Amino acid sequence: EANVLFIGYQAQGSLGRRLVEGAKKVKILGEEISVKATIHNLEGFSAHADQQQLLTWLSHFKTKVSNVFLVHGEPEASEPFAEIIKEKLAVSTYIPSIGDAATLTEREWQVEEGHIVDPAVKGLQDYLEVLDKEYFEHRKKLEQMAGIDNRKIADIMRNLEKVHTYMNKTLSDLNKI
Repeated sequence: EANVLFIGYQAQGSLGRRLVEGAKKVKILGEEISVKATIHNLEGFSAHADQQQLLTWLSHFKTKVSNVFLVHGEPEASEPFAEIIKEKLAVSTYIPSIGDAATLTEREWQVEEGHIVDPAVKGLQDYLEVLDKEYFEHRKKLEQMAGIDNRKIADIMRNLEKVHTYMNKTLSDLNKI
């Protein structure tokens, strides 16, 4: 029996929301998939539940968890957390990539790594990863600036509101393509 755990809010129209609402079939990368796992939505956690909250939750199953797939977060956060789960709970972990396929039987699992053939799709994914990395670098710098001199927060917020407006318009335009 496989379980999928969602922590926090799942946006309207997202795959997570469809699963939480009980979808029996979903499309992933254009392929229709039957949902055979039990879906859990942990209310009461924020979308950014801390490591200790998640470790506590994982340790309270009647039958010990056999594996944890970590599918959310930047590698800088998910990779160390995977190691902590292994060390503290003696549970195997896996951080899948887009296109990976996992076969789950009883308490065993096997992963077939995905291979994205379309160079355009791969290029888009690579570029999105660059944007993610740059975003987190900028975020870190802004948080440091605000921590050093909180008088800058008002200026930072004004500029971020402009960025947010521009980003939403641009992404809305992209969705029309």
